[in-house]
Amino acid sequence: MTKLHYSALDADNSEIRLFEIAPGDGDDEICCSLSVVSLNNHPRFEALSYVWGDPSIKKNVTVDGASHLVTVNLESALRDLRYPSNRRTIWADAICINQDDLDEKNHQIPLMGDIYRKASQVVAYLGHSNPYLEYFGDWSRMYSGRQPLLSSGSCIPQKGAREEAILTLKSFLGCLEFISHPYFSRMWTFQEFLLPSQMPIFVMGKMSFQIAHTPELTWMDLFMRLANAAKDASWRLSGSVEPEAQELRRLYLRGVAQSVTGYDLSLQLTAMGEILAGPRELSVAKLFQMTIHRNCYNPRDKIFALHSFFQKLVPGICAPDYRKSVDDVLLETLSKLHQHMPPLIRHLMATWGFRASRVEHASGPSWLPDITATDCPLIYDARPTVAILRISEDFLTLPLGARYIGKCHRSLISLGSNPMVILRRIARLMYSDGEDLYSFAGSEIRMRGKEHRSERIFYALQAWTPTRQDTSPRVVQVLLSIFTTIAQHEDVRKLKDIPLTAEQKRRFPMLLLWAKDYLIDKAFFWTDTGLFGISSERLREGDTIALAPELPRPFAVRTRLGASDQSNHYCMVDWAFVDGLQGPTMDPKLISDIQKTPLSDILIH
Repeated sequence: MTKLHYSALDADNSEIRLFEIAPGDGDDEICCSLSVVSLNNHPRFEALSYVWGDPSIKKNVTVDGASHLVTVNLESALRDLRYPSNRRTIWADAICINQDDLDEKNHQIPLMGDIYRKASQVVAYLGHSNPYLEYFGDWSRMYSGRQPLLSSGSCIPQKGAREEAILTLKSFLGCLEFISHPYFSRMWTFQEFLLPSQMPIFVMGKMSFQIAHTPELTWMDLFMRLANAAKDASWRLSGSVEPEAQELRRLYLRGVAQSVTGYDLSLQLTAMGEILAGPRELSVAKLFQMTIHRNCYNPRDKIFALHSFFQKLVPGICAPDYRKSVDDVLLETLSKLHQHMPPLIRHLMATWGFRASRVEHASGPSWLPDITATDCPLIYDARPTVAILRISEDFLTLPLGARYIGKCHRSLISLGSNPMVILRRIARLMYSDGEDLYSFAGSEIRMRGKEHRSERIFYALQAWTPTRQDTSPRVVQVLLSIFTTIAQHEDVRKLKDIPLTAEQKRRFPMLLLWAKDYLIDKAFFWTDTGLFGISSERLREGDTIALAPELPRPFAVRTRLGASDQSNHYCMVDWAFVDGLQGPTMDPKLISDIQKTPLSDILIH
């Protein structure tokens, strides 16, 4: 079979391609035919929003009699969406845009906003259905139709108490799957869901449903109603000996435990509510916040996927261009944002961190915030400041007035990349006599205070986690006791074999997630001034830790190569947490002493 040939599109006339899916059912061959239309003529079509899936695994569909490879997810969507006896007109990026033609991609992507706004309906495809998602979909349809919600004694009255409890737990498990569905973690689906004038319709297999969201009854209200009903249902089934009831309770309790110990549930629920609230005016800062943890295969798409929003908010914003390097796209976009919103760059630095700290050979300025990243730590422990950065006119140099805190000592301790190893190393630092904070620092350094060592290390680590984590005194004591137990059982090879109390076992997954999500590739450091802290493992002996009024927290810089005769020229390494300067271990005398230090003018390139 021949390869699909694309005819040229007239960009000046806002031309796009649409395809019709021929009728079919089951395992019938998927056949489509392309047509070229102008958005100016208001064509009638549906737009497909879906997760691409693994781009290396493809399936064949027939387009205009030619073979065309698409991802497994798109092939499944076409199979589920086609009608048994009528043709269906759809726009889907992987077929309607020639993915091998960069010039075409560059002029089609700016049109995607209009495509999703003008579509008669947007279909958000979630893949093949499964029983729990179906129950949640049924429940959502009842909610959207304002029928009685699932709650004790109020839904499905013809069923007995057991049947109602079973249905409620299945719906709740489906809700947890819905919240964590990859659809809500991909970058492109953000605009595809928010831009349409009408709420998109979710499709799973042959089933479809919508979730209404109103000021009177929000998504969070909806979730809490279902969660409370599920809690009641679990209690009602607690005495049941039936295998189905026992299995559902086990899955329910496991899901609740993971939700309680995971950092991301509240973030996911909030993000879901913001998405379901539908189209509205969003600021640039809000757009970045709402997409901070969304993923994409091409890092440029962290920016390009927001272009439809930026067009209205940032005059002259750079058009998508896949021929440009990631560093060039980042530099041009941030430069344009800085022209129109000067305070934004500092905010992006504080939230995203620096590109140079993640990419070994980044070609742009080392201080650029990396808004293409998806692994942002979201550090909230920062000094409030409204200072606007005095960035050079060419957007290459960041001048700062800085106070030096100290130079890094040679005894850096990398925490590593294995969460289990990270927890063991932290425990050794906190409690072991032979390998503790002061042994590593060396006798030539006089450390600032030795009291409350374990708590200080704990809070230094905690500075790299979001504040939504439960840090009540009781929880902190339990977490510290886990580190104590780990240190006492260093001879036990596997952490899972260490004897923990019931409360410690309940909180241990929190520590494991903490290490996995926020402490990988971090390192302990000591300064020649007797302070300790945590930063990136990219830190090296001789790097300078400094504090500037314009920035929200301490940072590490390295003397710029070739700048031996210009001692105030640096490259940014990363943010740093310094014991005594931030958080619960703040030392007023230390801060006062540092503030007495005169400001030095430095240039970061």
